[in-house]
Amino acid sequence: MRYASTVSGRESASLVSVLIRRCSRVACNSAAVATLAYHYGNQVAQLRPLEDEHEPGHYDLCPTHAAHLSVPAGWQVVRSGNIAAAVALSGSALLALAAEVRAIGLRDEPALPRPLSDNSSIIELRRIGHLRVIADVSKAS
Repeated sequence: MRYASTVSGRESASLVSVLIRRCSRVACNSAAVATLAYHYGNQVAQLRPLEDEHEPGHYDLCPTHAAHLSVPAGWQVVRSGNIAAAVALSGSALLALAAEVRAIGLRDEPALPRPLSDNSSIIELRRIGHLRVIADVSKAS
């Protein structure tokens, strides 16, 4: 599985790199938007929106390779989920969102943690516009 870091500019010790999964096809460096799984017993190739976690034996595909998928003779392709919506979120829109979240984490002013509700362990660390950086204090080490 291939990842690419999108962190640029000033580094911060507490900043975690934003990782984008890349297409599994050789020589393709595009961001993945779909997951391909083969079901050999049924001769089916299942293409669905990119899974949250990489599974062994599954392949991550970019929009181009997902759209031009071909399978062996006698096999069928089952497309499930809305891959078009995943494609719309990829590219510049996703990078713009990552840049905004990164900007929140790189601000110099001290964070003023605020609980999201009275009996919640989730706190808001920073906010800019409608974007928030949150943390779960019950899982803090």
